[in-house]
Amino acid sequence: MSSVTFLCPGCTREYRKTADFVVYRKVVQVVSCPGCGCVINCTDLLRGDFDSGMTPAAWELMLVAGLAFTAAILLLDDWQWWQAGLVGFLAAGLVARIWSHYELRRDARRAASSGF
Repeated sequence: MSSVTFLCPGCTREYRKTADFVVYRKVVQVVSCPGCGCVINCTDLLRGDFDSGMTPAAWELMLVAGLAFTAAILLLDDWQWWQAGLVGFLAAGLVARIWSHYELRRDARRAASSGF
């Protein structure tokens, strides 16, 4: 399943896949990035080559951080276990998504600098 957002291969900014980028059932080969003007191939975009979802490291981080946040909330506050779990994993999901965003940007910049 493809992501709703993608990273521009030129400037590594994150954009949503909207009608500006994806024209369904039309013969559009390329679009340009509004930030840097980089030419983006629509077939690669639709295939998911530039998707910016969660990385495997971010999923692992979310599990560990969720358990740590839940334990900390249970030890430091007088919450029910399900409340602590919900808040702990929501906070961990936010941290993991931010981690994943910067990890994908770092990988895209490395790929751009190496010429691939």
